[in-house]
Amino acid sequence: TQSRSSAASDVYKRQILNTLNGSSNTALFKVLTDHKVDTPILSFSLSAQEIKTLNISDNNHIYAAESYFQSIKSTRNNDFKQRIFARLGESTIISAPMVSAYNGVNLWRKTVERIKGFNSSSVRQAILGEMTMGPSGVVRISMLNNHTWNHFYIAKLNTKHGFDIVETIKEPLRPMPFPSYGSKQYWFGYLESMYRDWGNSWSNKHADQVTRAGD
Repeated sequence: TQSRSSAASDVYKRQILNTLNGSSNTALFKVLTDHKVDTPILSFSLSAQEIKTLNISDNNHIYAAESYFQSIKSTRNNDFKQRIFARLGESTIISAPMVSAYNGVNLWRKTVERIKGFNSSSVRQAILGEMTMGPSGVVRISMLNNHTWNHFYIAKLNTKHGFDIVETIKEPLRPMPFPSYGSKQYWFGYLESMYRDWGNSWSNKHADQVTRAGD
């Protein structure tokens, strides 16, 4: 449709790439909405739950990239949603992390049943190449790195605080746990340097202090 094409082309214009996670998204989108910022923003860790209090207009430019959206149209996803709603209620918002957890348990279960054992080392080795049918389609563990081949969607936020899918890739994407513009050794070194700079901690306590002082 024309609206779908317009939304899809919107994603490829000059845009904001948002990597915030959790409640930080709520504050960001409130500021953007209050200041009527209309630059397209593509978020990589955003659920409808986090922005359900915002007043969303039809011409918003809020997009999200995820491996799952509740609005996926398939019999398998419809069945999955009905089971969730029956247990948690019709108003439940199903997020990509919820589906990843569901898929992970099923992948583990299938592996344990196949090897007839629970030893963690044995399971980690045997799970390589394991597959399961998730709500968005086939999910498979890579033979190389224990990450999953997964589906990819870009969706636009609608006025009901749900997401309408505007772009998708038909085949699952190969997992790349390390960005390709640096080697595995480079990224491990980068993480170690952050750990040391933060006083041998995985949390930047200084940044937390600056944030509190700004409040």
